[in-house]
Amino acid sequence: APNSPLAHMRYGALLVRIRRFDEAKFAFERQIELDPLSVVGNTNLGMALFCKKDFAAADMQYKKTLELDNKSGAPHWLLSRNLWQQGKKDASIEAIVRALELDGNVQLAEKIREKTIASTPAEAIELLLHEWRMNPPGTNPHNLAYLSTYVNDTEMAVQWLAKSIKERHPWSAWISAAPEFEI
Repeated sequence: APNSPLAHMRYGALLVRIRRFDEAKFAFERQIELDPLSVVGNTNLGMALFCKKDFAAADMQYKKTLELDNKSGAPHWLLSRNLWQQGKKDASIEAIVRALELDGNVQLAEKIREKTIASTPAEAIELLLHEWRMNPPGTNPHNLAYLSTYVNDTEMAVQWLAKSIKERHPWSAWISAAPEFEI
């Protein structure tokens, strides 16, 4: 369906998963052309740019997405990943804190904010990993895996990835595209 935003979204997602980022970018741009207010479409375009390691363009796209809807946690989480990859760790933690707040985890957001003020962004991530060590509702093994890479805990990242695959978590299909998991 050449004029179906959903078809372009699904096709773009498939292309990201098989690391055909330029084609995915085109599919998501077409989706957005057909549905310019789609938060999912705009977020997915940011993800394609992030996986392509075009971090500056991904920053701009995630910020554009947040202009459309600043109350959705997903674009904040994805922006945080993009910022961390660029070494903008304080800004990444700010995005994580905002995502936690939007996801209804205000107490944990405040703990992470306080930890960042008192120590380092890496120690704030370690605290987040500790708080989420039992994979509570609202988290998933895939997210815990990429957070583990932030503190250079490759062993834990691999364990969380294995759990993600075992559970057949939907985000497991994105592992091959994520810059955090490149060797």
